[in-house]
Amino acid sequence: MRSPDSTFDFDLDVAKKKTLENPVFYVQYAHARIHSFFTKAKDAGVPFDPATALDPSLLASPEEFDLARRLMRFPGILEACARTLQVHLLPHYLLDLARAFNGYYTARPEGGGGPKFKVVDPSRPGLTQARLKLALAVAFVLGNGLECLGVSAPERMESLGEDEEGR
Repeated sequence: MRSPDSTFDFDLDVAKKKTLENPVFYVQYAHARIHSFFTKAKDAGVPFDPATALDPSLLASPEEFDLARRLMRFPGILEACARTLQVHLLPHYLLDLARAFNGYYTARPEGGGGPKFKVVDPSRPGLTQARLKLALAVAFVLGNGLECLGVSAPERMESLGEDEEGR
């Protein structure tokens, strides 16, 4: 997470924690949580086929555009890491992407209420397909980025309590 020419204090206690305070765990947890959406869709009777064409007009919110823009940066981040040997750019990018996706699926509309962006909504199968494809793209990038760093990208992890998620 640090530039090779900077000094830093390594906090072993944070590194060993399985909480969202640990950046590696945070990215792994985001990856695993995204995979839980596919189980939720299946349980709700919403079939998902990643090979079907995506209707991009269904993903029209600024938050969804933001996620798409962040995803498109991945090849450039990898290229910059290889060209400059500044590998710290990749974990920063992955953490930023995980935080952006977390903010997306935990967003609430103004005035409160349920989720602003319900990823799995059986009453809106087209929108569910589009949002699952966006989620799959995020999981793909997180998983590949973690693999580049030599870190596992689990599809399942133990659940965190409400207090550990910061909600």
